[in-house]
Amino acid sequence: MPLRDKTYKHLASIAARQEAVDDFVFGKFGVRELTEFANRFTALRHRLEKIRLKVALDF
Repeated sequence: MPLRDKTYKHLASIAARQEAVDDFVFGKFGVRELTEFANRFTALRHRLEKIRLKVALDF
């Protein structure tokens, strides 16, 4: 089922807005900084999962 022209334009608009948001939020960070941020965020998520399980088992 082909997409209509209006749908293509809408998707292009969404993609452009998402790119602008990404640039605003992450534009000042290099690859190294983004990698470090992602690693720290992942570690924090794992720690929160562990403590949530511990608290659930304690009750």
